[in-house]
Amino acid sequence: MSLISTAELHQVAPFDYLVALQRHPAAVALASPAWMPSTRRRDAALHPNRP
Repeated sequence: MSLISTAELHQVAPFDYLVALQRHPAAVALASPAWMPSTRRRDAALHPNRP
């Protein structure tokens, strides 16, 4: 499954998700599980003002 398909599966906008990954490479490298689409969606619901 591609990254775009995974993002869509978890109802995360693929383009916005990829942009976020590119804007925060150090954070992604340090905590990659936290940047998975399913986690990003859950965190966005809990913290709507967080990037």
